[in-house]
Amino acid sequence: MIITGAEGSLPRAWVKLYVDDLAETLAFYRQAFGFVSEHDDGGSSARVVVGKDALHFTDVSAIEELDLPDVEAPLTSIPQGSEVVLAIEITDIEQTYGLATQSGGLPVRSPHDEANGARVAFLRDPNGFLIRLCRPAPSPLSHAP
Repeated sequence: MIITGAEGSLPRAWVKLYVDDLAETLAFYRQAFGFVSEHDDGGSSARVVVGKDALHFTDVSAIEELDLPDVEAPLTSIPQGSEVVLAIEITDIEQTYGLATQSGGLPVRSPHDEANGARVAFLRDPNGFLIRLCRPAPSPLSHAP
């Protein structure tokens, strides 16, 4: 069985992150990466378009509206074992890592090369979410004569 969305297309999916301070979060992603919110309801949530994808941010106080019996707001920490990693593919790891840490990101691991040839760095956003900046390894075909 294949699940379909509207008009028989593939279903849509996205990531929604609950944050302590929506304005601070949007400012960080704008300053660090140049991401601009495309949709902001003027209060509790916003959508930031990243290429063909989007990140959705919602104020953590809105979690109460979901009426989930085992989830309470405010969330005071990320539950162990439920780490979310936002991977952002970019070309200039060093410049972006520097700008992101100057914009309020917390350094986790500075830019380095992985065994597969990819260049990566890790930091946390002001809410504690882990961000993986990555420049993929060159394709073997890109070196073909």
